[in-house]
Amino acid sequence: IEHSSRNGILNQKDLTMATTSVVASDGRGLVNASGAIASVEASSFVDNASGGVVNEGTLTLVNTTIAENDGDDGAGFLNTGGTASLNNVTLVTN
Repeated sequence: IEHSSRNGILNQKDLTMATTSVVASDGRGLVNASGAIASVEASSFVDNASGGVVNEGTLTLVNTTIAENDGDDGAGFLNTGGTASLNNVTLVTN
């Protein structure tokens, strides 16, 4: 997913994704909303304008890269009241 004019992915229910890249969105790469459940594996969130990943629900990240994202709050990863599990996640240059 490249050059989205808003958030790359807005999950409000259930999401399972693998080998996906979210690059250069005008918003955040992934927003996992309150009450939502997301499982992300072998993916990347790169160069998103308002941050890489924001979690308000339940999120599992495995073998994932979050890099070169901008943003005022949580440029790389922001967990706001949700539950997050990160395994082999690279956060760099956010």
